[in-house]
Amino acid sequence: MKKNLLLSLFFLIFLLLILSTSVIALPLTHNPGHKIVDKDILFLDNFQKNTIGSQWTIIDDPNPASGPSLWQIREGKLQQLSNIYRSENEYDYWQGTHIVAGSPKWSDYTLNFDLMSKDDDGVVGIVRYQDQDNYYRFIMVADSGNRGPFRRLEKFVNGQRFILDENKYGYIPNHTYHVRIVALKNQLEVWLDGVKVLSAQDDTFTSGKIGFLSYANEGMFINQVKVLKL
Repeated sequence: MKKNLLLSLFFLIFLLLILSTSVIALPLTHNPGHKIVDKDILFLDNFQKNTIGSQWTIIDDPNPASGPSLWQIREGKLQQLSNIYRSENEYDYWQGTHIVAGSPKWSDYTLNFDLMSKDDDGVVGIVRYQDQDNYYRFIMVADSGNRGPFRRLEKFVNGQRFILDENKYGYIPNHTYHVRIVALKNQLEVWLDGVKVLSAQDDTFTSGKIGFLSYANEGMFINQVKVLKL
């Protein structure tokens, strides 16, 4: 009897030691604790440099007012400091200037970044970007003067905007948000500070680049950009 008890106790201690030193790999899609390895990382930029570099491409949207755009890197952050916005039929688009990077072949991935705005107008994350007329985006606007507040998951198809999901929340200026945009097969999700805030299913675009867009925003700051393969 004592021998069986000792064996059982030894087995329990051994099992606890194994569990305490093991890493359990769970699906990356919604698990912030997933252990990331090099093969998961498609793209990484923490902006510890003086110039934006050739891996990024800047595009100002049509019919700009209050331009030109002013993209730069300062203090380890990608910044856009111009009030540029698309003036013709402004509220059909909520556009101004955008910057993109990556490969058109990227398909299933998450775009992760830190976002802070000193202004209250449009801040945008872009996934599956084809060109300036075709992409998915997550946009937040806090300014009631520009028909905010709102958060929206949208797509542009041949230059026409379609809302996929939305709510009536904006954002808090000067607060740093950790943003995670998931593009997995036909599923799109947006997470803010670990909470899912928007989602939709759409199969218009199956791959594409990543990027950021500023609409009438004189103080958008981006940092810690990471694209992870799903």
